[in-house]
Amino acid sequence: MILPDVRSPLRTGTDLGINKDFRAGSGPTVTLRLEVINLFNAPWYTRMASSSVGNATFAQVTTQGNYSRFAQFTLRVRF
Repeated sequence: MILPDVRSPLRTGTDLGINKDFRAGSGPTVTLRLEVINLFNAPWYTRMASSSVGNATFAQVTTQGNYSRFAQFTLRVRF
């Protein structure tokens, strides 16, 4: 028996991006940026390995479908 209407588990994700501009008088402008992907490090599970009743992997969720937390800093200088 195959269950075609079975869906994957709930997926929630929070990303964060922060910008701050600094100006040195009439000189260049410096932009500092922080980006964090998957801020709370919440896993996204993929679909079940099998939706066929009787299969050894029926209803098992065995893989993760997203990345762990990832952060990057960017520094930009405009003249």
